[in-house]
Amino acid sequence: MTMKRWISSLLAAALCLSLLIAPAGAYTRVDTTKPVSLTLTYQYEEAAVKGLEISLYKVYDMSDAVRFTATSDFASLKGFDSKLASWTGQDGQVDWKKMATTLESLLRADGETPVAAPLLTGTTDENGVVKFESTDAVEMTAGLYLVMGETLVSGSTTYTPQTFLLTLPYLENDAWIYDLAAYGKLSV
Repeated sequence: MTMKRWISSLLAAALCLSLLIAPAGAYTRVDTTKPVSLTLTYQYEEAAVKGLEISLYKVYDMSDAVRFTATSDFASLKGFDSKLASWTGQDGQVDWKKMATTLESLLRADGETPVAAPLLTGTTDENGVVKFESTDAVEMTAGLYLVMGETLVSGSTTYTPQTFLLTLPYLENDAWIYDLAAYGKLSV
């Protein structure tokens, strides 16, 4: 065996050993007992958009090992199971935009009025901010959430909030963020 092959074999063995020693899912587990919150800011051309009605739906519950289980509200939606496969692309990755659009169409099966009640609904304030957090009646816990908004006409401008999905808590730089602040996107 040549020296180059011997060193390559030694490095390969060291890599395999390190994979065996490292715990599976080396990130920190999710604290599913800790409440989560979401603060969204909506602006257009750096001006706050006041009066947008934004709804938050919990689609999946998240376990401490980041495994997802559909909530009963979504599992019971007509067509939910048949759409699961369509959210995965040829590369095996989830197409998050397609998933969000499909979920919105399932919720708006009769046109405009969602067929399932949101977990929480809020309206943007004078700063364009809406906050979702646990209340006495609703507990926000780890999961995959769908954010949907209603179109707002203000003067000659029509604002349409973009529908999107996000996990709460949110993983950033190998740390879970339980109180997330983000910007919502608008079509004008």
